[in-house]
Amino acid sequence: MHGNVHRMLKPGGIAFHLFPTLYAVPFLINWLIPEQVSRGFVFLLNPVRRENRRKFPAHYSWCAGSNERIRSQILSIGYSDVEVERFYGHNYLSSVPLLSSVETAWVNAVKRAGMTGFGSYVRLRAPVRRARDAVIETRLRNPVE
Repeated sequence: MHGNVHRMLKPGGIAFHLFPTLYAVPFLINWLIPEQVSRGFVFLLNPVRRENRRKFPAHYSWCAGSNERIRSQILSIGYSDVEVERFYGHNYLSSVPLLSSVETAWVNAVKRAGMTGFGSYVRLRAPVRRARDAVIETRLRNPVE
């Protein structure tokens, strides 16, 4: 997805993505169990989604790891000045108070510890490297002697 967006943008264009991260508890469970089973859980725990019968399939390519890992992956495509902001928490377990309390305690603990890989969502802002910036970077990496 990130590479496709990069190819569509002109140099200087800015990509903006908001995506879930794999190691938040509900997303990890969604990824580990079969799609039909996870769909049933989503509809059981979230009545609104039960009515509209919508659930995204579990694809978490490039959605795991620390902020630095995600930043380096995005830089490798050709973006520059990548900003990664992590958000913690979700409302998937709000209808089950005991599980919600346990999840909230877990989220607070990983946030305090700075364990960005366990955040729930990432906001990513990444400008496409301008042609002249790429030339300057190349010259800096390979100086003429």
